[in-house]
Amino acid sequence: MSPEALSADCCIVGGGPAGLQVVVIEKHADFLGDFRGDTIHPSTLEVMHHLGLLEKLLALPHQRAETLEAEMGGEAMLAWRCRSG
Repeated sequence: MSPEALSADCCIVGGGPAGLQVVVIEKHADFLGDFRGDTIHPSTLEVMHHLGLLEKLLALPHQRAETLEAEMGGEAMLAWRCRSG
């Protein structure tokens, strides 16, 4: 079997041996990019590091989230704080 070049808007890796059915639920009628893709999780940063791409990724303009604040029951609270180092 020869490899084929594929083109896609989304690639999901790790669907398991039985395959994976995907349903996209979107409340917006259009796909403006200003409300999606706002974060990169630590596990993604680890993958980028293993691929040798982390330095290039971090060289792109971005903002680092040092804290995550939430409001529950009308009371503001600190939900998460980034550890230094």
